[in-house]
Amino acid sequence: MVSGEMAFDRAGHPALLEGVRWYASPLFTGYLLARHYDASYFALRSRTLSRSGHATAETGLLLGMQLMPAAGMQVSGYVDIYRSPLLQRSISAPPWGSEAGAALTWQIRKEMQLYITWRHDEYRRDLPQGTKMQCTGTVRRDHLRLQTTYPLAGGWSTTTRLDLNRWQNSATAPRQGYFAGQDLHYRSSRQPLYLHARFALFDTRYETRIYTYEHDLLYAFSTPAFTGRGIRWYLLLSLPLARGWQGSVRLSRTLYRDRQELGSGPARVSVPQRTELKVQLRWHR
Repeated sequence: MVSGEMAFDRAGHPALLEGVRWYASPLFTGYLLARHYDASYFALRSRTLSRSGHATAETGLLLGMQLMPAAGMQVSGYVDIYRSPLLQRSISAPPWGSEAGAALTWQIRKEMQLYITWRHDEYRRDLPQGTKMQCTGTVRRDHLRLQTTYPLAGGWSTTTRLDLNRWQNSATAPRQGYFAGQDLHYRSSRQPLYLHARFALFDTRYETRIYTYEHDLLYAFSTPAFTGRGIRWYLLLSLPLARGWQGSVRLSRTLYRDRQELGSGPARVSVPQRTELKVQLRWHR
């Protein structure tokens, strides 16, 4: 199957996105996407496949596949190569780069799942030479995630997760970081009662920082970034109260083992830990 799209702005500058999808069998699908966005092309609020997310100043080629080798198992992967004719922030030459990734999802049983992902990112950046940015080099990032979810009795389930990051440029030694967490979940089938808890260890640098999703109160969103060495835990409990009331409470704490204070300016605290308490009360008919 072939599909594509071409657009022109008011000045006639083009933006092109073309793709080919190949259904070899119900078990294998391959696809190829080519893109070219003119350096002068302008479209307000454009969103498309590109390094920046906008349709401007980029040419690239993406090759991907999806394979289902066994029942409940899915393997996918992709390679994306791109370049831009324009100078960008933090680089004194036209940038180029590549990105590759692979994922394995295995539904072992109804609620038992194994999830493995790997991503490699390589791009050009100016490297620090004393106090000036003079040399252009290559930056490489690798991220590996292993996650398993398996059920327990009576509505309980657990999730074990391990994240590994590696960062390196042409002028420095590799830097590694990890995040290891254990989650515990409970959801009642008879009433709106649920519980989420996590205990995690992390050891990262700024270049190898790790972002993690955390369950939060209704209409709230939490994806903290972990930098340094420490312990993180949180507990979220939501339970029904009388006459249509629903109460929720979330308690979290981050304890650092590589520093004695946190924050700066008015937000500076002289202890290596931070505690957060959230309470929510809702009424519904």
